[in-house]
Amino acid sequence: LQVHSTNVELMSLEVDPASLLWRMTKPIEARADTARINEWLGQLQALRVQSFLPDNAQEMDASGVPGPPATQQLVLTFLRDSSETNKALELQAGGSPAGQTNLAYARRLQPAGLIEIDKAPLLPWAGNYTNFLDRHLLSVSPGLIGSIEVSGAGLAKFTVQKTGDGPWRVISANGETFLADELLMKEWLSALTNIQVVPGLSPVADKSPYGLDNPAGALLHYQLFYVRPAGQTNPLMADLLFGLGTNQPARIFEMGNDEKYVNSIDLQQFDRLPNAWWELRDRAIWHFQSNEVDRKSVV
Repeated sequence: LQVHSTNVELMSLEVDPASLLWRMTKPIEARADTARINEWLGQLQALRVQSFLPDNAQEMDASGVPGPPATQQLVLTFLRDSSETNKALELQAGGSPAGQTNLAYARRLQPAGLIEIDKAPLLPWAGNYTNFLDRHLLSVSPGLIGSIEVSGAGLAKFTVQKTGDGPWRVISANGETFLADELLMKEWLSALTNIQVVPGLSPVADKSPYGLDNPAGALLHYQLFYVRPAGQTNPLMADLLFGLGTNQPARIFEMGNDEKYVNSIDLQQFDRLPNAWWELRDRAIWHFQSNEVDRKSVV
């Protein structure tokens, strides 16, 4: 999908056919907000033609009103592949008819002809590319996470593994193992998939000012793996490094294995992420179902 908009850089988005996650390839390479893009695409798909214009009004001028030469304010091009020439669909949109700011002139390649459509579903696509960036620390369903390995400078390494459809098990480097507290695990997974980052917009070659130049020396290092397919090892989902910068003590910096950019996180949000195995000890006093009790004794 390519988006051309007046006074805004060309934007290209691609969807991964396996994961169905969107990724931005232009003007920068970065994760895109899949939920937001799918929502906006759904609004486009629901568009209806409000009126058909005469056959002699086939072009739009620089302001988007009928008449040559053809210069559109917004062009959405849906491609069949990454060749940028194999068009499946294209929608060209311009200005509004006089006195009808809720509408916009538009033109499709097929069927040809100038039409009027609702303007509101077009507005998100005319915005800056930063509106399409994924600001989630991790953009997957928590149910797909099968294990997490935790390490960092001065930290005791540990792993949490999902036991089928049951609880999570903590395995520490000293050999101690126990079932993780169910509520604490839910809070951890919620933090991973809901914490918002401030995305970096320029590639960073030297990661040392952000404390991200050495995984072993990072403030915190998470390696997340998908649920293990039958008879296979857990495939890597994400490799997240967290570092402390040299001149911004209130911010934590983050970089994933699929990123060329350094993102930042508020320190209070970072504190939601566990970095020690003992933090996950089961807080429940006991475990039983109410229907398992047939009598009680109070002394």
